[in-house]
Amino acid sequence: MFSVLGPRGRLCDSLSRRELIGVGGISLLGLGLPDFLRCQAAPAGKSLAANRPAVLPGFGKAESVIFIYLQGAPSHIDLWDPKPGAPAEIRGEFAPIATALPGVFVGEVLPQLARQAGKYSIIRSVGCKPKGLPNHGSAIYMLMTGHDSMNFSPTGLAVPPSREDLPSVGAATTRFRPAETGKFGYVTVCGPTKEAGVVGLGQGAGILGGAFDPYQMYDDPTKPLKLEVFSLPGDITFDRLKDRVDLRRLIDGQAVALGTQQIAGQKLTGTDSFDAYYHANSVGRPRSAHRRPTMSGPAAATTGPIATVA
Repeated sequence: MFSVLGPRGRLCDSLSRRELIGVGGISLLGLGLPDFLRCQAAPAGKSLAANRPAVLPGFGKAESVIFIYLQGAPSHIDLWDPKPGAPAEIRGEFAPIATALPGVFVGEVLPQLARQAGKYSIIRSVGCKPKGLPNHGSAIYMLMTGHDSMNFSPTGLAVPPSREDLPSVGAATTRFRPAETGKFGYVTVCGPTKEAGVVGLGQGAGILGGAFDPYQMYDDPTKPLKLEVFSLPGDITFDRLKDRVDLRRLIDGQAVALGTQQIAGQKLTGTDSFDAYYHANSVGRPRSAHRRPTMSGPAAATTGPIATVA
């Protein structure tokens, strides 16, 4: 039984509605549960695009994403989910106020955002099941990676980040949708995010490897941001750097040519190729024993075994 309405609880297959949404919505392929169900329901020969509801112009064509994570804030019941109909012991200290969207309320501390409610979406279905004691670290991990925390101790303290961790959303995007040449695919600023002084997991590439780690521009926020990657050493001018790039391009081109020559040499000197050539010309049955095809009419027909040396 699949229950949509009714009290919060688990389905008969031990999968909660929130977990089901998580399984269907988190996908590197961009195919969420709604799209998957529409694929199954679409008539044969009808594309998913033809079966998908109309969307706003330009939807899905974004070239860049700015993900802003704010560490620390009032409770959600005081900001985005005031729950005006809940009992007094559950409601927060601040009163709910109406937004530009009918039926949507936010806390009274967000009057300007309330007026702009038609330009953003509030997601109230996200939850976290911590491993061990309730803690912020496991929630941060789920938010950064889309997966439940797995590298947390029962006390709720994170172990140091490692290559065993699952990759962050930014790292996964860089892996499966690389940036254009000359551009950074994944950049982090003002970080890393910490919980109780410990660097939180899920901010790097993890199992994908260092090639997909973010370029970290961590610095003193009270001073101008430094971009060391764009700064040349004192003894290197721009023209000298360009000469080095040109030299590397020339060497890379020679390496390609050498690679093709090496492959050709391996085929000529390899045991299999040499044996095939040697036996076909001087050992055992002569070539004439491998009967050649004869022509009969407009099409060629073979009469007997044909030996092919590749």
